[in-house]
Amino acid sequence: MKQRYSFTIATHQVDQHNRLKISTLQGYLQEAAWYHAVELGVSVEQLQAQDLAWFLSRLTLHVHRLPGWGESVNVLTWPSGRDKLYQYREFQMLDAEGEVLVAAASSWLVVSLTERKVSSLPQFLHSIPATPPQELLAKAKLRPQGDPAHRWQGPVHWHDLDQYGHVNNLLYSVWALEALPWEHLNHCSLTYLDVLFKQEMHQPGQVISEAFLEAPGYLHRITRVEDEEVLALLETRWS
Repeated sequence: MKQRYSFTIATHQVDQHNRLKISTLQGYLQEAAWYHAVELGVSVEQLQAQDLAWFLSRLTLHVHRLPGWGESVNVLTWPSGRDKLYQYREFQMLDAEGEVLVAAASSWLVVSLTERKVSSLPQFLHSIPATPPQELLAKAKLRPQGDPAHRWQGPVHWHDLDQYGHVNNLLYSVWALEALPWEHLNHCSLTYLDVLFKQEMHQPGQVISEAFLEAPGYLHRITRVEDEEVLALLETRWS
C-alpha cells in the first residue's frame, strides 16, 4: 500500500549550492510517514491515547540527486514489514519526471510515553499491510575507532524539541555535518546517510559531534556532554 505526497521546495530549504538540505529531506520523509499513519489509523494522536508513541530507531538514505529551489517532488512511502519490536517503512522521492532522487528505509519503535521504555508492537499494528522490503535499511554496527578527525560542540535550543519533548530526529544529522570542514561540505555531495538513534535528548545542555574518517566518508558520534551518553551514531558517504 504505497501512498504519494507532494512537496514544492522553498527558498529556505536549500543550501548555498541550491541543494535540498538534508534536514529538510528528512522532514519530508517524516511528514509523509505521519500522513500515512493517519490514513492507516495508527497516527500520533491514536497512539498517544494509549500512552504510546512512534520513535524513529534507524534511517538509511541513498541519495542520487538533491533537488533545488522551486522543484516539485513526490514522496512515496509504504510499510515494509515488522517483527516483535520494529515496524519498518520505506520511501522514494521522485522528481517531476518520475526519476528516483532518494531511496530510503527506516525502522520504528513503539515507546511507552510514561515509562519512556520500548514496548512490543501492539497487536492492532499487525493488521497493517506491508510490501516486501528492498533491503535498503543498513544493518551494520557503527563503531567509530581512534581519535576523531573533526569535532564540534554546541547547545541544545528550546526550539529543537518536538511534541514529545525531545530533540527531533532531524537535528542529529545537522549536528553530524556541523563537525565537518566547510571546504568538504562545499566541494562534496552527500550520497549516503545512515542514522542509528540511541538515546533521547530532552533538556537544555550541550552536545559533542565527532567525525571519524572511514572511507569513503565518515562515521559520526553524537554525545551528550553532561553524562557522556551516546545519543546517535551515523555514517555519511560523499562523492
